[in-house]
Amino acid sequence: MATLQSKTALVTGASRGIGRATAFALSDAGAHVLVHYGHSAQEAESLIAGIHSKGRRADAIKADLGTPDGATLLAKEVRSIVAASD
Repeated sequence: MATLQSKTALVTGASRGIGRATAFALSDAGAHVLVHYGHSAQEAESLIAGIHSKGRRADAIKADLGTPDGATLLAKEVRSIVAASD
């Protein structure tokens, strides 16, 4: 994978399974990873801790994409984190 330094990656459903592996791979490539989760807060925090232990950046975002305003709330949080990173 190419270097992703100075890039931000949002991984939806990142707390478990393929999403978790993807988040680690993006982190290893240098991306600031935004870990989205719906209900698995403990798994998301474990992932964040694992990324931080490698000296990489990651933040967790809770959003229920099954609700009418879930995607809007997720986008708002992503914009907020990205703006604070600049």
